[in-house]
Amino acid sequence: MVKPYKACRVKLQTYQAFKQHLKQHFDDTTDHFFAVLGMDFYEREIIIKEILANFKSARIVYIDALESNFATLRSELESGDLFSEKKVVVLKSIEKASKTFIKDLSAYCEVASTYSLILDGEKLEKSFYDKVTKRLVALDLTKEKPWDRKARIISWLGFFVKRDGKQLSPDLADHLYESSEKQLSIMIQELNKLICYTKGSENITLADFKEISSSQAQEKLWNLSEGLVFQNNKKCFEEAVCKKLDAQTFHQLLAQLRYHLQIAAKIQALKQSGDTAMLSHFPRLLPKTFDKYERALTSMPQDYATNALMSLFDAEAKAKSISVDENVLFLELITKMHTRATAGR
Repeated sequence: MVKPYKACRVKLQTYQAFKQHLKQHFDDTTDHFFAVLGMDFYEREIIIKEILANFKSARIVYIDALESNFATLRSELESGDLFSEKKVVVLKSIEKASKTFIKDLSAYCEVASTYSLILDGEKLEKSFYDKVTKRLVALDLTKEKPWDRKARIISWLGFFVKRDGKQLSPDLADHLYESSEKQLSIMIQELNKLICYTKGSENITLADFKEISSSQAQEKLWNLSEGLVFQNNKKCFEEAVCKKLDAQTFHQLLAQLRYHLQIAAKIQALKQSGDTAMLSHFPRLLPKTFDKYERALTSMPQDYATNALMSLFDAEAKAKSISVDENVLFLELITKMHTRATAGR
């Protein structure tokens, strides 16, 4: 049975305590007020997505505190929605909000109660906590203990690979955490490569990591697939044309191309829908990587990625059903991709 939220403010400093609080108290029929605070953008994104998953059939609205004002936020909080019973507003970059914004927001939150709001940022002003004493449930990771953070990140890494039907060995999880400057985005990048590299295996081990890390050829293969999808310049295409592939490398390259094309297709779909918070849909990507991908896609047809994915699926089907040289299939695929990417230039 769900226990109702207490009227007083709740401030938590561990992820596990926050998850337990959600499990015990969250009720989709009522409104909620959360704050997720921490220095790592990607970690906050994961937690906010967990919160949002509890809201059934709600419309999510993103507002940036740096680029907006309190009047805009209040309008969203108080306006209904024609297509959803509930609306949830995520206020991003709360640490960059002006003092006036924070003052107006704290005064409003102390009085009003019929809204669902999630504050997202690196920190909150102490004056806000002093003023807002009701309803707010805050997860403040800025004072999280190092061992608590490590346990949280490692559990996330295990969940991340599990979605692809794989298991992460404990020694690799520990190695990734210690060798990546403790940055989640770097760990996820490495896991993306390992998932593609270990396509035929259910387990990802430290041996896999060492093998892929020590192989310059694997790194070049990853860069080639990224270049074919997002750059498609003459040099990249010529390099791919000259490449001779064995069966194993061919399938590894197809997996990497699929990964990058799925990102490209999602970016193009979000852009076409007018989404103003596209980066929030890609917690695995560094902001600079996302910006690079988005810029590259602006010069390509809007259906480029989806059509390229269809060509890739066709190549995979042919590889399984008929006896064709992998290099012939690869050349046919990248020619179609290059043609689609450069159409209209």
